[in-house]
Amino acid sequence: MTTEQAMQLTQQGKFEEAKEAWGQLAARHPGDYIAQANLGLSLAHFGQYPEAAAAYRKALVVRPHQTEIEFNLGLAEFKQGHFAEAVAAFNASAAGKVPDARTETLLGISYYGETQYAKAIPHLTAASANDPSNLELHYVLAESCLRARQQECALAESQKILALDPNSGQAHMLLGEAYDGTSKTSEAIAEFSAAATANPALPDVHFGLGYLYWKKQDYEHAAPEFQLEIAQDPRSAQSYTYLGDIAYRSNDDAAAQTNLLKAVSLQPDARLAYFDLGCVYARQNDNASALTAFLRAEKLDPSEPDAHYRLGRLYMAMGQKQKAEEEFQKTKSLHQKEEDSLIDKVSGPKAPTP
Repeated sequence: MTTEQAMQLTQQGKFEEAKEAWGQLAARHPGDYIAQANLGLSLAHFGQYPEAAAAYRKALVVRPHQTEIEFNLGLAEFKQGHFAEAVAAFNASAAGKVPDARTETLLGISYYGETQYAKAIPHLTAASANDPSNLELHYVLAESCLRARQQECALAESQKILALDPNSGQAHMLLGEAYDGTSKTSEAIAEFSAAATANPALPDVHFGLGYLYWKKQDYEHAAPEFQLEIAQDPRSAQSYTYLGDIAYRSNDDAAAQTNLLKAVSLQPDARLAYFDLGCVYARQNDNASALTAFLRAEKLDPSEPDAHYRLGRLYMAMGQKQKAEEEFQKTKSLHQKEEDSLIDKVSGPKAPTP
């Protein structure tokens, strides 16, 4: 089998035979980068991406800085969800040519997949400029802007989505999350209300609306939204948490305890649920249960001062003055963290952008 024969098989669409031919050539001539690169293409054609990536890497060892092979390597890694490796390969490929729309798109989505949202934004911006009607690109760009705390960018992209699809509940949610990021809670509520009207079954739309009402201490409107979310998703731990919080604030300890225990059974790291449980138990003078709950809340996030303060009060009531003083000192040394953004509540927190 010669290179020319293997090439002919590829051109004739005889891909299985071509893969075998390139495999034989690559095995006989490991220093033939053309054989290794074409073996990679043949393997990728059959979805054998790990083997394809290995063949591309062998080709690049023999002949480095081949932009097409670097691009194909990036694609093979991308299709495996290996976004860090894909970013490295796509960047290497882009260094040898003027970046094209496809490379920009793949780089942007790879950075997004790596949770490097600030780095994703310029590539996604370029990609969406090349394909302005691509809603998926606008959605990924809008979320990247939100995750990177670039609220003006998020607002602009959400508005572009609504211009393309005025009835998009998801776009209204994104716009609401962007407004929430600029502390425009009333505007955020209006957008989440529009999202719920457009698509009442949209995941997290009722939770998000409830959370926004909760932030405004409008518990009368918040509670029904959390209940609607639970009706759609009985495993919505956050909805149970905030229903429990509302019940605790309303002095309904029985309802609070029921909802909060349900929340921690669904989500063992629900810090607010443990904190509120501690408050409920403390109000019932059940110091042992309160201590367990507050210690759990403190362990889940030691940077929050509220659990330290309540632990200090509890230790003082239990006559453990030294431990109480230690907790009060921790409270003084901590500052309240930045409030969680709605996108972190709705979509879950992701790793911070470097």
